[in-house]
Amino acid sequence: MASFYDYPISFLRQFQQYYNERKIVNHWAEPTQDSPYPSLILRFDEIGERSSLIDLELCFLPGLESFSQEGIYILQSFAVIKNNVPSEAHNKLMTEIVKINIQLPLGGFGLFKDTGVLYFKHNTIQNREWLGSQIAMEHFDRQNALIVHQLYLFIDTLLNLAEDSNFKL
Repeated sequence: MASFYDYPISFLRQFQQYYNERKIVNHWAEPTQDSPYPSLILRFDEIGERSSLIDLELCFLPGLESFSQEGIYILQSFAVIKNNVPSEAHNKLMTEIVKINIQLPLGGFGLFKDTGVLYFKHNTIQNREWLGSQIAMEHFDRQNALIVHQLYLFIDTLLNLAEDSNFKL
């Protein structure tokens, strides 16, 4: 019997090849204790006016084995924008995140208040049949381009708020 990760790993490895052919910097992340699932990491630099470096992590959400038996998978796109945002910046940052998220066509920005991690996240539910098609990779590539565009538009404002609780919009 195939494990939950066999098909997702195969898809992500094909997607990695897709990005290798396009010379997009990427690397494979094996499961660890902190991140217990395999991931494809895409690296983008020069995001925003500050030329921020962003790693966009693509992984299939674990714990959905019953869905995978039906051929259903959830691909998550996740990017950490800043670690250790000081608690005094949280309220202004969350207020701005709410204003931004209502404008976004997909995904959303967020803040883990317990760890101070400012992030972007988007989940896409797909079935195995569609994931096996060539159009799936092209679709996800366009989706990733839109995510990077959204990061480009809003990262400077969010970083300014995350780093300076006195920053005025």
